[in-house]
Amino acid sequence: MKRIICLIMLLGILSGCASSQVWYTKIDASRGQENQDQGVFDFSGSGNLKYSYTLLCINEKGEEKEITFGSDTTLDDGTILALE
Repeated sequence: MKRIICLIMLLGILSGCASSQVWYTKIDASRGQENQDQGVFDFSGSGNLKYSYTLLCINEKGEEKEITFGSDTTLDDGTILALE
């Protein structure tokens, strides 16, 4: 029984240590779009995000990827974001 408890605790600790993928981007305000239907993005489940951005993002390994994300407000040009 002790082995099972230790195994469960170890799996819980290891799952908490699993690194998530972080992507970095610099806001280009000219690439932002106002969503006319207000329903394109809803990550929280409680409301719609008014603006969307599709920008080139880079991870710590130097890999590049275009990611689309939303915001309730316009984001300032040149702002650096870390997206998880």
